[in-house]
Amino acid sequence: MRSKKYQKEGVPKLIVEVLLPSSVSVDYIKKMQLYSYFGVCEYWIVSPRNKSLRVFVLDNGVYIQYATLSQKGIIKSAVFENLEFDIENVFNF
Repeated sequence: MRSKKYQKEGVPKLIVEVLLPSSVSVDYIKKMQLYSYFGVCEYWIVSPRNKSLRVFVLDNGVYIQYATLSQKGIIKSAVFENLEFDIENVFNF
């Protein structure tokens, strides 16, 4: 049985995390485990420091790396057919 602390009324299909230097291990280990446990289909990790984006897709309860982009290129969602954008637009602010 799932902990009452984490029970929700639905699970998102996509979660996007923006890394802070202090949150790397939390995002790559703890949150990834939590999101896979609840069945979040797609998990994106954005690193402003490296100007990169990693996309992970849930496959049989485990995240596999679907795509990695650094500074240039078009990123496309594995879950949402029409979700795509140029990664340069993410870091040009």
